[in-house]
Amino acid sequence: MTEITGEGGRFSRRTFLKGAGVATAVPVINQILTLGDATVVAKNVVEAGADYLEKQSVLAGAREFLIRNEAIPPGVDPKTVPNENEHFMFADEMLEKAIARYEVWGKEDNLPPPVFRKSPAYFDPFNIVQMKSTIDYNQVENTEILKEILHNGTPAEKIYQSIELIKDDIEIGMGKTEGFGNMPVSFSQVNISGPNDLLQNNPGSIILNRVCRSLGISSSHDVNQIDNNKIIETLHKEIDPIWAWVDAQVLKTRQPMGGEVFLAGLMYRNRGDITGSLFDKVMFEKLVRNNSKTFEFNMSDDHNQFPDSAKSDLDKFLARLQDQSAPRLSANYVNKTVRGDEMFGFAPAKFKPFDRYSAGGDIYHTSNIDVMPAITNPDFILPMVIQRDFVLVPGAPIAIAPSYGVEKVTGDLLRAYRAPQVRKILDRYSVRQ
Repeated sequence: MTEITGEGGRFSRRTFLKGAGVATAVPVINQILTLGDATVVAKNVVEAGADYLEKQSVLAGAREFLIRNEAIPPGVDPKTVPNENEHFMFADEMLEKAIARYEVWGKEDNLPPPVFRKSPAYFDPFNIVQMKSTIDYNQVENTEILKEILHNGTPAEKIYQSIELIKDDIEIGMGKTEGFGNMPVSFSQVNISGPNDLLQNNPGSIILNRVCRSLGISSSHDVNQIDNNKIIETLHKEIDPIWAWVDAQVLKTRQPMGGEVFLAGLMYRNRGDITGSLFDKVMFEKLVRNNSKTFEFNMSDDHNQFPDSAKSDLDKFLARLQDQSAPRLSANYVNKTVRGDEMFGFAPAKFKPFDRYSAGGDIYHTSNIDVMPAITNPDFILPMVIQRDFVLVPGAPIAIAPSYGVEKVTGDLLRAYRAPQVRKILDRYSVRQ
């Protein structure tokens, strides 16, 4: 049995294949992603080859599950629905390709080598010393139970139940490590209402840090003292040149840009800073929810309808960037295929994967997971995703959270599955802080 080994407890990959997934008709997490025993297939193969075969088996099984369980809405010809997103990429693959591309550009243009620094908001729930020093913590025993559960490959229901016991303490702890300019958890949890809110909840984006410096902003109080139009103008000065570069590349290649190229370009702009560039990427992708001119949240005040700008901005976003996180139905495909307003943001739960508004937003959700190894212990990321994407009601099987679709949750799980490998790549470029 192959295991993921990280800073804390271990989580069996084989158990993940059997236990970590999503279902619609039968919403039992243990029935999801029953992907076969890839470790047996890869038993006598060199480690790199074995890892490749395992990933392909995981991905193939996920797609087979989605083909069986994703309901196709009226008006969409089942024969035209793809079986796979040919652009899908695991998080570690995307990161390695981005770094490799940056290194080529860096040699050509005499740039510094890539560097990784943990977020200043880094918080490790498995580090009991940090837990005790950060909060008035009395859940040491429950944290140890969670570590043991991960070590033993317990079914996902028990992972969910165990993390529920300590999630409030963890949220408090993470909140106390955050500060102005380093708000990754807050950024991931809130809708960005406007330009001020964007700066207030900066996850650690280098671009947003530059905006703050140029406006003389060093605290939340300062943000509220600056004219809103001035913030919008300064944001455009930083953001527009990046999009202009993307547009030029898209015109040249005649297809949306892949995430590895986009991240490499941000690293180029940031002289090799991996963590800050990952946060920049999350920021750009989250802004798909906001008006591209004003940065205001793209929804009516009563949250019952979307303005036309929400649709045109989504079209522009998906013409620029390729969805590499959905295993089967990419947001690019969904956006071209399902154009009716009744399926924009308000699709019934069973048709959620065909909701183009939701599909476009799913891209930044997975990018949030990609950067999590810079924020917390990588072994903790899969339990976090399970706790966030599922609900467990007493007496009922574990099920997908009502607001999420099966494609999004499967993509999240596949992303979280590779978090320990992402961290190993990051650690190669680690520098002292």
